[in-house]
Amino acid sequence: MALALAVTAQAHLTTELLAQAVLENLVGGGFSMQCSQDLGKVYQNQEVMGAMGKLTDDENQEGQLIGQTCAATAFPCITAFGQGTCCSVEGPQVWKKHLDDIDALQKAGQSVTQGYVAVSSQILTLRNGASATVTTVAMSFMQPSYMPASCVNAGDAQAFNAASTQACFKAIIPGNTILDCGVQWS
Repeated sequence: MALALAVTAQAHLTTELLAQAVLENLVGGGFSMQCSQDLGKVYQNQEVMGAMGKLTDDENQEGQLIGQTCAATAFPCITAFGQGTCCSVEGPQVWKKHLDDIDALQKAGQSVTQGYVAVSSQILTLRNGASATVTTVAMSFMQPSYMPASCVNAGDAQAFNAASTQACFKAIIPGNTILDCGVQWS
């Protein structure tokens, strides 16, 4: 299960990739006008971006726990790309030591606009370049981000999921090729 360990040892959907994808999609990306304005404020605010970056750092620090969890839940599976290995990781195991950093993101976001800390569920399928092994990793309640209250509706949620998925495909995971990635926020 070395691939899953390598895959999850560092956050693949970084704060910078997410911010870039959201900002690129504010106009013409399916966001409502108010949500677009509020997301622009949030993702250009240094305090919010610093708090989100700290949470990405926290996730990277928990890489060993994430890798061990993935290895412990691994099982052979059929993926959309053929025979592979699947595993899962639950965010509460990762975040329980970092609740102060989640609170800091909530406070930073609230200073910009009303909203809440949202977490993502991600399904990432990779092919390892060296072994050609296909691995699908299901991660629940990961990657905390600040979601403006104006974006809490079906249309804006779809636009945010689409921008996040776009960012996921741009991630670089050394030695691996991203075959599929889906991101949903709650």
